[in-house]
Amino acid sequence: MKATTIILAALFTFQVSVLFAGNESSTVTSATVETTLDLTALIPATPIEATFEEVNSEVIDFTALAPVVPAEAEFEEMVPVIGFGSLAPVTPVGADFSDGADQMININTLAPVTPMVADFE
Repeated sequence: MKATTIILAALFTFQVSVLFAGNESSTVTSATVETTLDLTALIPATPIEATFEEVNSEVIDFTALAPVVPAEAEFEEMVPVIGFGSLAPVTPVGADFSDGADQMININTLAPVTPMVADFE
């Protein structure tokens, strides 16, 4: 924890010193370079002649992708109907408490415990 705090403080100090540092000692050479940008290269251009040599001449048959309605309906694999009576919650007739009767819970183990010595490392 101490090392992390020292590292963060050093980084923060460095950032602040760079932020407020004066720029008097550095000499700036002002070199103005004449640059011209030709914006006509960015304009989309339509070709004078259209060529269709690279077009695939095969026609794709999309009829196989269309849904097909069967000529005759088959009801052999019907889903069984579920009755709404089986979806209601069921309350048991009697409660069974025999599983936990032999185990006693010590209530003192549930209380929070304050440590005798605090470790701050």
